Amino acid sequence: SREAGSGDRSELRAEIEGRSAYVMAVKRDAEEYGGFIRQLASEVQAFGTGDMAAVCAFVESLDQALAVLTDERAVLKGFEWPEAKVDAMREATALHREMQQTMAAIDGWTVGHDACEAECSRLSGQLDRVQRRIDQLGTSLEGDQKRFQEHGIPWDGKLVQQVKQKCLRLTTLFLERVLEEVERGGPDDPRRRARAHALLVGGVRFAFRSHQFVGGFDGPSLQRFERVSGLMKSLQPPAAAA
Repeated sequence: SREAGSGDRSELRAEIEGRSAYVMAVKRDAEEYGGFIRQLASEVQAFGTGDMAAVCAFVESLDQALAVLTDERAVLKGFEWPEAKVDAMREATALHREMQQTMAAIDGWTVGHDACEAECSRLSGQLDRVQRRIDQLGTSLEGDQKRFQEHGIPWDGKLVQQVKQKCLRLTTLFLERVLEEVERGGPDDPRRRARAHALLVGGVRFAFRSHQFVGGFDGPSLQRFERVSGLMKSLQPPAAAA
């Protein structure tokens, strides 16, 4: 219809005008910030450090400086921009911060006052999330590390293992919560014994899972594991003891 045709032409005109405005904005940025961009490119090429914290700070300041551009990729395309190095620095920064935040979250973990099963489920969920992420990284991290080294980025190859090691704190908290529940006084009836045994079995299974993921125990987690496994053997459920 005539109205439909008119509407299509209006939309097409608006699209063309929009694209034209975008192209003009990119061109204007290239002209206005050309000297600034060339200076940034020189700083990126010359940048080198042995400290990942310094890389993170440099990337943050670089991102803030480039935020003035209408479209970073489109504007920088017209310059001799060290794109590969910038991309590698950004990826290393993001991964470094992610690992640091993961360790901080584990360090700051507190066990609440909900039922033992609920608190242990949360701890198990956190270990699951960390394990999935580390497993995901394992397929690409070796190649990423080589690329980081090629661009002089001081990536710490031990960082991922540090995150895994930190997960033993989750194990300690899990086992402590189980021990607190099992060792709490109460009537010695079949239901209580069955629940206590189930909690202890769950603790041992969680400990084995984290042991396999990390590659061993540390002192605190080993101490709690020995107590839990000892109680599990001595506290058999009624059906098994009959």
